[in-house]
Amino acid sequence: MYVKKIGLISCVALLAGAMAMQTADSVSASSNKAGGGQSPAANSKQKEQKNLKVQKELDKLLRPDVPGAIAYVYDHGKYQGYASGVADLATGRKMQADYRYRIGSLTKTFIAAVVLQLAGENKLGLDDPVEKWVPGLVKGNGYDGKKITIRQLLNHTSGLADYSMDLFDGTGADIMKRIQVTYPPEQLVKKGLKQKPLFAPGKGLMYTNTNYVLLGIIIEKVTGSTYAQQIEKRIIEPLKLNNTFCPGTNLVVPGANHSRAYFYHNNERFDVTDLNPSIAGASGEMISTGRDLSTFFSALLGGKLFKPEITKEMFKGVKSGYDEAPYFGLGIYQIKLPNGKLVWGHSGGIFGSVNGVRASSDGKRVVVANMNVYTDSTGGEEYFNGVYMAGLGMSKK
Repeated sequence: MYVKKIGLISCVALLAGAMAMQTADSVSASSNKAGGGQSPAANSKQKEQKNLKVQKELDKLLRPDVPGAIAYVYDHGKYQGYASGVADLATGRKMQADYRYRIGSLTKTFIAAVVLQLAGENKLGLDDPVEKWVPGLVKGNGYDGKKITIRQLLNHTSGLADYSMDLFDGTGADIMKRIQVTYPPEQLVKKGLKQKPLFAPGKGLMYTNTNYVLLGIIIEKVTGSTYAQQIEKRIIEPLKLNNTFCPGTNLVVPGANHSRAYFYHNNERFDVTDLNPSIAGASGEMISTGRDLSTFFSALLGGKLFKPEITKEMFKGVKSGYDEAPYFGLGIYQIKLPNGKLVWGHSGGIFGSVNGVRASSDGKRVVVANMNVYTDSTGGEEYFNGVYMAGLGMSKK
């Protein structure tokens, strides 16, 4: 199964062809203001209508190969969770809004946040060459770590090939064996480097998981501790994200408060609830909930995690060439919704889970969506658009 969309990837990033890159100012989505001056009754009715719209859009996602879905909406300090469908096909157990799930490539935004904090503390420079921190790792076969910067890893303009290109090769049984194995991060990077560069550093843009696995290694070189420990100390603990984890090589989702996870390959369904997330590592290993992700993205976009100058760097956009995601920042990218509105966020997928976040640029409105299956037939960035727009209080075209 080859997915040629930006968002359905923490284990695979297969964007077809290198795209022309052009540095540009970021374009921030305007945050819709809460209706001021309305009576409590009017506000209550408006909220009820919005809740019904979000639930309706979430229900629309369900079909034979999509058993369950979750959404969470953060709106100016208030949270609302939604659930639809079943969490377990064998028992019929219902989905719950507060369930934990594997967040796939949303892990990249946590990794980027740690790197940006380190930059703000002058412990590394965004334009440091990779060679400075991992000497000798990125070289040969057309690669030169002296010419690739940390910034280029963050915004996918490095030219590094994706180590995960062949993850879906073989039978379903082959894949099931593959996702039980432990993969050291250096092994994943070297696997990517066996392929020729996609383009010269800074001369194109292609989303690849190798970039963020390498950033995880760099975090450890800079700090002397693992990226998981840094995420825990810098993000999870301060924001009180009590249901967010970096599982490392642990195969299980902690606790019982989660659904089963399913994966379709060649029209065959597999239960992939237990898997070794080292196959994704710093590019996609984490577990979280809709509420925790809402809190994190609100703090991130709202400038609560960095100095103002670092937040500005995060939003600096590189033109991608993709209509649905026109600009890539550092760990986030800009998304154009079907109604033409521009928002910020990220998407992700790993075996058994597809999810995404869309938010106003000030972080005051955030919508998170997830479904407990990974299947090629669910599309890409656009799959949750109805949920996103309803949650953000936007009308369709």
